[in-house]
Amino acid sequence: MEPYTLLKDLSISDGKSFIKVRVSREWEGKRSGSQHVTSKTYIITDEEGTQVQAGPLQFGLIAEFNKKLKLGSVSMISDYNVERAPETYRPVPGEYIVKFHRKTIVRTIEDVSDIPKLKFENRTFQEARAGLGDVVNLMDVVDKLTETTHIQTSSGGRQFID
Repeated sequence: MEPYTLLKDLSISDGKSFIKVRVSREWEGKRSGSQHVTSKTYIITDEEGTQVQAGPLQFGLIAEFNKKLKLGSVSMISDYNVERAPETYRPVPGEYIVKFHRKTIVRTIEDVSDIPKLKFENRTFQEARAGLGDVVNLMDVVDKLTETTHIQTSSGGRQFID
């Protein structure tokens, strides 16, 4: 296996060295009014448990990386960019993000038990809000409402949903 760089050792550059990471989280975004996914973001984790945001990928790269990166998989990745993380949105702590592009090389390798599958670092809303500047609302969408119904009352007074 090629030598690789730990995520904590990344700096702003064109990432030519390999990183060995697990895709620990992923999510897709849609622009308001769009019917299609317009961006995709990953959280990648290395063997020390360091997490970095990868992306967001824009529409033209999503299909390509859906084939290359699978949730929970471990990969050796090279030819990426390292940029400063935006001040207004950081799903994980850290000053850098990794940006993939068309020339990014992804090689899936066998699962490596020393890379954590999940890691969460909880923050209070006050801590999260402190990094958002003028944004005044925080929200987390857990599910999407697709149907509603009325509550019915039976003759015996029992309520039920039809």
